[in-house]
Amino acid sequence: MIKINGEKRFLWAAIDVESREVLAVWITTTRNWWIARDFILVVLESCENQPVFLVDGGAWYKSAFKSLGLKFVCVTFGLRNSVERWFRTVKEQTKRFWNNFRSGDWKAQRFVFLFAFWYNFVRVHYSVWWAAG
Repeated sequence: MIKINGEKRFLWAAIDVESREVLAVWITTTRNWWIARDFILVVLESCENQPVFLVDGGAWYKSAFKSLGLKFVCVTFGLRNSVERWFRTVKEQTKRFWNNFRSGDWKAQRFVFLFAFWYNFVRVHYSVWWAAG
């Protein structure tokens, strides 16, 4: 969750657990199965074949995946750590703003898209760096 002008917004992110690439990010004012379904459809545009989604225990996921006929698995730790690490990195970087954007939704949306680009293509991924060294 992030704040924009003091109001709570929900930050959605999908990450490929093998490549650790951010596939999609969204900011919404609420979260429910319909929004989850729309986000899943956006994520599917970045996928080949039919992936298995690893999600947290959010109640909105069951209906969303059922409506699309897709497989999902509720996972607390393990493979989901890559998305949790991404959220932690976002929070670390937005601490400068006290985790509150003082601008419109579109500026925060632009920030998370640019942040995902930086995360995918600019930032040094330590697991890759350690494996090469």
